[in-house]
Amino acid sequence: MKPLILLTGEDEFDPKSHNPFHLIKRSYGNAVAAAGGVVIMALDPRLVQEYTEMADALLLTGGVDVHPGRYNDIFMDFDPNSGLPTPYVNSVTRDSMDILLCQAFLKAGKPIMGIGRGVQVINVVFGGTLHQDIPIVLQVEHPKGVSHPITTTEGSLMQRLLGATSTVNSYHHQAIRTVGKGLVATATAPDGIIEALEHETLPVFGVQWHPETFGTDDEALRERNLTVVEPVVIPDPAEVERQALATMVKKAIPGCETDANVVLPVGNPIFEHFLNLVTKGAQ
Repeated sequence: MKPLILLTGEDEFDPKSHNPFHLIKRSYGNAVAAAGGVVIMALDPRLVQEYTEMADALLLTGGVDVHPGRYNDIFMDFDPNSGLPTPYVNSVTRDSMDILLCQAFLKAGKPIMGIGRGVQVINVVFGGTLHQDIPIVLQVEHPKGVSHPITTTEGSLMQRLLGATSTVNSYHHQAIRTVGKGLVATATAPDGIIEALEHETLPVFGVQWHPETFGTDDEALRERNLTVVEPVVIPDPAEVERQALATMVKKAIPGCETDANVVLPVGNPIFEHFLNLVTKGAQ
């Protein structure tokens, strides 16, 4: 049986229907599947123990800021340089879910990987702190929305997987401040921002960038799905009903490609290592 990987996701609220819902980027699941795993999503913090017993490993995904109260800090209400409000988006319920799951998987001795917000959650669980906003606190314009180089630490997991230097994407405005107990910073950007953490003895690591988008075609698929133009025909009611039903069950419609036909990209060293932790044990 393939390893079962538990993923955390975003809390969202639909203002039209007034319904809360959970959201997760599809590329996380694609990357896990390509590395040999199967994903499930954590939905209820009351089921933390059941999730921990059921899943083989935990993937803490990216998302909104960790509440500063989680690392004994207070909100910066405004930017001291501009006087404008600072850009915060928090979820108390997501913080609770992520932290409880991280603690439970640590207790169970099961592998944990963090991406983006996820590596920050790991750091906070181990007693570390965060810079609440890189431009404001550090006076550094860290690359956002573009790729930048990193340097890995000699003898580290990151160096083994990526080499002495590598190029990563960047989407974060917060960063590791003080490193949590037992964790080691093993990759940094040219401006000194910590880009990866590894635990000294436990199967726990995280990266500040987003390796799940490595080699993916998510954007191409999105553009294709938005721009598909069908030839003008006089619709047959029976055919319309048949195609609607086929779409509902994700069955391929003749002439239209569905996501089920997409070949998942392989060769992602970060995710392959994560799955190896599950299948072969921590190394």
